Amino acid sequence: MRSIHQIVRGIAISATLAMALPGVAYAGQNDRAQQAIAEARGKISAGTVVGAGDEAVGLQTRAKAALNDAENLLSKGKKTEAIAAAQQAGLMADQALAMSNRTKTAAAEVAVTKAQGEAADAKASAAASAQVAAAANTRADMAMATPAPAPTTTTTTVATEEHVVTPAPVVRHSTRHRTVRKTAHRTAKAKPVIVNSTTVTTTQK
Repeated sequence: MRSIHQIVRGIAISATLAMALPGVAYAGQNDRAQQAIAEARGKISAGTVVGAGDEAVGLQTRAKAALNDAENLLSKGKKTEAIAAAQQAGLMADQALAMSNRTKTAAAEVAVTKAQGEAADAKASAAASAQVAAAANTRADMAMATPAPAPTTTTTTVATEEHVVTPAPVVRHSTRHRTVRKTAHRTAKAKPVIVNSTTVTTTQK
């Protein structure tokens, strides 16, 4: 008899446990669905704060739609489907957030590179300007140190020379009329002629 009572008692306990287990499983799925929805919502909010780029906008939009589906499924008691939808929403939110971070990082790198290039150009321009200014100062110093050239002096020398030129004697022929004609030759002395010669010499110093 005791054995029968023990068997009956065991069956009763098993039945009670069997009836309780579905409730425990039901409560566990509900918690999991709510947790998945909360995680997806947090990821979507983080993506909104960071700001989705052009490529991440589509993923962020689909993540929000999947989150709405999860909430609707949970409200209808479809906890398994709600968990799956919430997990999908969280996955797309993660992808959108990662894409936004990559876009922002790339943009920051481009900005840094541009700023470095502009700084290098400005430095080179400043160096070139300094060289031009230094060259101008050097030329100015040289101009101040170099004495002015002496004025050009023009000297004109006038030399006058006198030359005495004695012309050749002039022979004159005279005829005397006599019975016997005889020709006499007389030489006339020429007077000396003075010739002046002037030489002009110009010298520049």
